[in-house]
Amino acid sequence: MENALNDEIGELLFQIHRLYHIRMSELVKRLEISPRQIPILKHLYRSADLSQRQLAEKVGVSPTSITLMLRKMEDKGLVEKKTMPTDRRFFAVSLTEKGKTIVEQLKSMRKNIDGITISGFTKEERAHLQSLLRSVRNNLQEKTSAE
Repeated sequence: MENALNDEIGELLFQIHRLYHIRMSELVKRLEISPRQIPILKHLYRSADLSQRQLAEKVGVSPTSITLMLRKMEDKGLVEKKTMPTDRRFFAVSLTEKGKTIVEQLKSMRKNIDGITISGFTKEERAHLQSLLRSVRNNLQEKTSAE
């Protein structure tokens, strides 16, 4: 009975997420950043010069939280804030060179963990797994937004 409970889809997804998070956290500690800073770094890497409000929305945190997080990241030299030319009351946030380097290291770490995660899978199995996981994600997104 215990094995059947551990093999339920939700439980498997939870265990996989937890183990993946643990592995990634071990590697991230070496970069001296917090896991909560990763989404900020990734969004700024993709889209330079976001306002604090845009960044808060993309990351899903309050404007107050993003301000505190950015202050810590600025102190570490990962991001910089510049006043926006269109409205000097607001700041545009962008990555510094150090921040860009950290994102590149994160990408490499993630690729390494992804390799461990799917070791022993054929190319077809990897493609099939990605397809199934996208479907799971899409199902959950659709159900969540419909409720």
